Amino acid sequence: MQFGKFHGLTLLGLGGLLVLVQTFMIFQGLGRSASQPRPTDQSLQAESRATYRSLTPVEYVPGVAGVALLGLGVWLVARRQKEILDHFPEDEAEKFQEVARSRR
Repeated sequence: MQFGKFHGLTLLGLGGLLVLVQTFMIFQGLGRSASQPRPTDQSLQAESRATYRSLTPVEYVPGVAGVALLGLGVWLVARRQKEILDHFPEDEAEKFQEVARSRR
């Protein structure tokens, strides 16, 4: 199956979205918002007893899949770019470089 630049960029976007979902899952419920009032002594004591729950291994799946898709997307885009550049003969590449130097 021939993967192109579009498929690589799509995988990059999907991987980035999954990593963003994982970030929101991790930071959900952590910390106190600046818009919330300061806690009183009673609520502070109650909050000190409350603990944050840790994530289960299943809840890390979006992040792991996102990183894998990001890596696959980068690899596909780089491979496609190399295929495109390999189609140019050596002498044509030198001509393009000479033209670029003369325009400076």
